Amino acid sequence: MGVKSIVTGHYLSEAGRLDITLEAVDVATNLTVWRDQLRVASADSLAMRDQLTSTVRQGLVPALGGAVNRSEAGTLPENKVAYDLYLHSLAMPHDAAPN
Repeated sequence: MGVKSIVTGHYLSEAGRLDITLEAVDVATNLTVWRDQLRVASADSLAMRDQLTSTVRQGLVPALGGAVNRSEAGTLPENKVAYDLYLHSLAMPHDAAPN
């Protein structure tokens, strides 16, 4: 594939919380170059998004040799219900035929 690193992860949903593990592995040496774990309330998608964004920007991006650009942050969602509906819409098919 011609890549230097691979980012993998998994999650576990249990007792109203979501445990997320992310790691970056160097392809040439098969060594983990970065790893972090997050624990968030599974019902709070906005907090989960904020925590993931922060973790990736502060840990993963620098570990892979990238620079953190604060201007890419954009606008943050303020309405939890609207953001949840948006996330659900991403999983729906976007074909021209009626669903």
